[in-house]
Amino acid sequence: MYAIYFVETGALALLFRDAVKGCAKNVSTQMVVGLTLSIMATMLNLPQRHHRTTKIFVVITGSIVGAICSAAVFKTTDVKGEDDVTIGRFQGRVCKLVPYAATFVMGLVSLFVACHCSVTEMVSFMQKDTKATACTFQNYLHAFALLPQLVLSRRQGFICP
Repeated sequence: MYAIYFVETGALALLFRDAVKGCAKNVSTQMVVGLTLSIMATMLNLPQRHHRTTKIFVVITGSIVGAICSAAVFKTTDVKGEDDVTIGRFQGRVCKLVPYAATFVMGLVSLFVACHCSVTEMVSFMQKDTKATACTFQNYLHAFALLPQLVLSRRQGFICP
């Protein structure tokens, strides 16, 4: 389960290296921040006993690498607002919140449907099984964190290497 965080941390470290070399010109900072927040959200669903210390170390390391990578990409990227997901008349800082709002809405919708479309059952499930709830939102955050990079690629007409 935690192998993905080793891989994400490695990918973020490689992206940091590219950003330091100046090769991260068309990378969305929003995407890197979203993936880093997703790694940080893992702290909400850690196991009670088995290898807990190792997993905390992996998550903290991934979070630190992600934060450093986010800062490096922010300094070197040429993307300034092109990766904003615009909806209707909303512009500016509101557009940067779209992936997180979509994560929240889709997480609630999926929990509602999984709980037989019952609000009371959904609330009781969320209270009883906080790890499953955290995993649901974390999975959607993984998906929607990639949205700014996809929007950027679409607007530029190519996918950066």
